Amino acid sequence: MLTSIILPAYNEEERILSSISQLRVELPLILPAIEGKQLGDRFEVIVVNDGSGDRTGEIVSAYISQFPDFELRLINLQHNMGKGYAVKVGIEAARGKYVSFMDTDLSTPITELPKLIAAVQNDYAIAIGSRALPQSQIVQHQPLYRELMGRIFNMLVRLFVINGIHDTQCGFKVFRAHTAKQIFGLLQTTRFAFDVEILLIARELGISICEVPITWHNSPNSSVSPLRDSWEMFYVLVQMKRQVRKHLLENYTETSVLSS
Repeated sequence: MLTSIILPAYNEEERILSSISQLRVELPLILPAIEGKQLGDRFEVIVVNDGSGDRTGEIVSAYISQFPDFELRLINLQHNMGKGYAVKVGIEAARGKYVSFMDTDLSTPITELPKLIAAVQNDYAIAIGSRALPQSQIVQHQPLYRELMGRIFNMLVRLFVINGIHDTQCGFKVFRAHTAKQIFGLLQTTRFAFDVEILLIARELGISICEVPITWHNSPNSSVSPLRDSWEMFYVLVQMKRQVRKHLLENYTETSVLSS
């Protein structure tokens, strides 16, 4: 299988149907060009329902029954564990040569996926979509207070954790499969700051990362709470580097080194 796409979903009953329908239509159109081969059944979409309190799981399950030829899988978590945990579960179950995760609202169009896969086919083990590069196109901006939150968060990331990456939080990333499974096997952060930790783990292990400019539009129904999640992210950031290095020393051996 060529690529696995992970969609972490929490209370997404209003837009999950639109998103998976869009993927079913567009994936066969954009992926055959990758590696110059016919698509066939060479992709899968894995929805990880993160303990939703609405009909998210039921809607996906019904869609699977309606379109059995579409390689769509559903993993239901009994309790809300956090976006990082949901992505980790999806990646553990993925069967593709390349593994990607993206936000369920598809704020980054799926048509951007071939650019990132091309990067990991060549010189990089990880390709991350970036809204902060000069070539990126922001079609619809976030509200001003959210943009300011994002800039402050990025400043704190560079100060406390990892420098040299313009946009750690864009929910559109692609990995070589063995790299994804190694990094997420070491992940400790279960909620929104998990993006920072996976990139920090990659840096600590010498795994190559490429930032790719993307087109992006804001979704008005973000599940990030400006107050609760901002404080949680800050608390996680100030201790992340020390904890990650300690965790790697406890769990990492030279025999597990992967080529970057």
